Amino acid sequence: MERAYTILLVERTNAVRRRTKQLLGRIGFDVLEASDGPAALEVLTKAETQVDLVLIGAVGGPRLATTPPGKPQSGPRGSGHEARSAQLRAKKP
Repeated sequence: MERAYTILLVERTNAVRRRTKQLLGRIGFDVLEASDGPAALEVLTKAETQVDLVLIGAVGGPRLATTPPGKPQSGPRGSGHEARSAQLRAKKP
């Protein structure tokens, strides 16, 4: 039997996190959850299974918009897409 993929869901809003976990579970994923970056790091440290994907909630949009150009947020929320978005905003005239 193949193991299910494990997703670490990081979302601040309890209702959104709960519903997303439920939907991902229905389609066959094992879901770990955390409410923020520090909690996500703790879950990753203590996880007894391999985490295949970290899914970070999209509710942080307005916070990203207030980040100064060229200064992406640090930590888990400042990686990947958000950091690239900050770079692109900094290049706009």
